[in-house]
Amino acid sequence: MKVLFIYPNIGQTKQYHHGIGILSAMLKEKGHQVDLVIMETEKLSFLKERIMLSKPDAICFSVVSNYWAFTKRACDMIKSEFEVPIFCGGMHFTVCPQSIEETSHIDGICIGEGDLALSEVIECMKEGRNYKDVYNFWFRDGDRIVQNPIRPLIDNLNSLPFPDRKIFPDEYILTHPTFLFSRGCPYNCSYCCNDRLKKLYKDKGEKIRFRGVDKAIEEMKLFLQDYENQKIKYAGFDDDSFTKNREWLGEFCDSYASHKSFPPFACNTRPELFDERDAMLLKKAGCFKINLGVETGDETLRRDVLDRHITNEQIIKCFNTAKKYNIRTFSFNMIAFPGETKKAFNETIKLNRIIMPHFMQLTMFYPYPGTRLGDLAREKGYVSSRTAFNYFNDTIMELPGFSRREILWSSVFFRFNVYKFAFPVKAVYCLITDILNFIESRNSFLKKGISIVRFLLRKLR
Repeated sequence: MKVLFIYPNIGQTKQYHHGIGILSAMLKEKGHQVDLVIMETEKLSFLKERIMLSKPDAICFSVVSNYWAFTKRACDMIKSEFEVPIFCGGMHFTVCPQSIEETSHIDGICIGEGDLALSEVIECMKEGRNYKDVYNFWFRDGDRIVQNPIRPLIDNLNSLPFPDRKIFPDEYILTHPTFLFSRGCPYNCSYCCNDRLKKLYKDKGEKIRFRGVDKAIEEMKLFLQDYENQKIKYAGFDDDSFTKNREWLGEFCDSYASHKSFPPFACNTRPELFDERDAMLLKKAGCFKINLGVETGDETLRRDVLDRHITNEQIIKCFNTAKKYNIRTFSFNMIAFPGETKKAFNETIKLNRIIMPHFMQLTMFYPYPGTRLGDLAREKGYVSSRTAFNYFNDTIMELPGFSRREILWSSVFFRFNVYKFAFPVKAVYCLITDILNFIESRNSFLKKGISIVRFLLRKLR
């Protein structure tokens, strides 16, 4: 059987998709062929040409909510041109499975973990058996939807093959080499789907799971062997909170440090999960950067709206600890969520001036369906009908007292306003870069010229 994965990635950076990687590995392990189309454009003629070349027996989309409208259009085109079953998975369908009712052109959706489920469906197709009773899937059967139960979570991640990277272009792998060694998050941020996942998987097994340290180290070794002719400068660990299991962390850091050929790495965590002991372990292992969620400088909004029970004092202490051990810091920040005002956003700028991270990111709040804050935003009428693939440079929110124009300009000047007093040259560099990003996101015709300007800026820096 030949399976074609379609990965919508319009307006985003080139980044490896861990979900598609592991699904592809599972299918290849069973002897199936796998192709991949990365959609960096909305042009469905491009997708049609790729399907004609691939001649797949099944097509699989991985979908997040901001690409759902595009996915529906793509499925309409596919069904009008090809007789091939279409299956969709990804977080959108896990939290909003009822979306299958919005189009008759999707044959099935995967809810939750698809590693075993998709492989089972494709095996049934290969053998000519009925697949409409496969757990974790809903299927269209004439005018009705067959809703199958959810299977238990995969307890032993070591039982899964290493993710397939070879189906991705090198630029998606090598620009920012990333790894994922765990599944699950212990927190319930209101803008995230995690509390919905906890309800979905109630009594279905442990939510937080890690690959064994030996397996994680083996994956890194194999990656470096596969790309031995490339200069791997660093690795990124995409686990939600890399320090959430202290025993695992200690064992991993000791083992990673013993492999002198391994590259330095960056990882994510939370201020309440990071202390001096963690900083020492990570630094010894080769951690050069730690990514931490600030989100907002307004403690009340952070606690009562975002459901992140972290004080500014904890955040400041955490960033100071990282700097004490010469670990660079990266702050994640958010703008345009319900309840935020221009005054509240100024508190985010002030807090970042205090912690002074080496790097910063500001994203527009996206009201993902099925999340508590996304549902609240819709109830209050804060969500416009606009489409925004890229939540770095545009917003679909309409907030009282914080206009779209103010939100967009605040985002463009965010890094400049944080750095302007302490590092004026860096502030100007960031401002020019952020203006170019803003323009590019709205005018693709200028993309080549902007790339040249960015190249010159990096040289001057």
